[in-house]
Formats: sequence, C-alpha cells, structure tokens
Amino acid sequence: MKKVSKISLHKKSKNADSHTVSKLSRMSDKLVALVAFVMAGILSESSYAQASKGVAAIDDATNSVKQYFEAGINLSYAAAAVIGLIGGVKVYQKWSNGDQDTGKVAGAWIGGAVFLVAAATILRVVFIN
Repeated sequence: MKKVSKISLHKKSKNADSHTVSKLSRMSDKLVALVAFVMAGILSESSYAQASKGVAAIDDATNSVKQYFEAGINLSYAAAAVIGLIGGVKVYQKWSNGDQDTGKVAGAWIGGAVFLVAAATILRVVFIN
C-alpha cells in the first residue's frame, strides 16, 4: 500500500471542498437567473396591465384636448380678423394724414393677421388631421 501523508490528504480534501463550492456556486447562479426570469415575466404582465390603463388615459386626454383645440383655432381666426380690421383703420388714418411710413405699418399689421391665420391652419393640419 501506498503511504499517504497528512499533507496530501489535506490537499485532496481542499480540492474536493473547492469543487463542491464551485458546483454550488454554479447552481446558485442558475437559481438566481431562474428567479430573475420568473420575476421579469410577472413584472411584465403587471406592467402591461398598467400600460393599457395609461394608454386609455392618454387617449381620453387627447380627445379632451381636441375638443378645445377647434375652439382655439376658431378664436385664432377671429383674432386675425380683428387685427386685420384694426390694422386697416390704422393704415387708413396714417395714409389720410400723409405719413411716409404707411407701407411699413401696413406690412406689420397685415403680417400679424397672416401669421395668426397661417399658424391656426398649420396647427389644424398637424394635430387634428
């Protein structure tokens, strides 16, 4: 029989312990991955249910805003008409008085009215249609 020293037995036992520890470590890694996978599935199901509630709330808010949006666009058209009328009167007064900057004032007033009409039209095209 072969003579085995205490040192070699200790090394063998140490190697066996490290092998067992590495096996347990791999098993625990697999278990952690499995638990994480199951939790992700559970969380995704609950997130999906909450997301559908959120989508419904966003749709309700969108419909509510669309109702007010038409009124806002019509108000913008009315404001453009009022600006055009006031601007016409101001330009006529300057022209009647013989002021030299009539063209500049007319351009400013007409530009403001055109801007409001264009902005309302663009907003309607972009957000409603």
